[in-house]
Amino acid sequence: MTCAAAQDLARDLTEPFDAAHRFCRAFDEVRNFLRSASYINQNVSLAHRRTIHVQRVAALRDLISVA
Repeated sequence: MTCAAAQDLARDLTEPFDAAHRFCRAFDEVRNFLRSASYINQNVSLAHRRTIHVQRVAALRDLISVA
């Protein structure tokens, strides 16, 4: 096997892992963005948490639509 062929084989084997890494990173970023902030010893109403979540989803949708 030539050096170029070995490099091509190595690249072909690592591409799926690179794609999986990018997916996992994006998934974690979206999950953290949509995650509600925890307040210690504070009660936050469900309506207020829902409002925050809806605003964050709208912001995320706008970011994705631009890309």
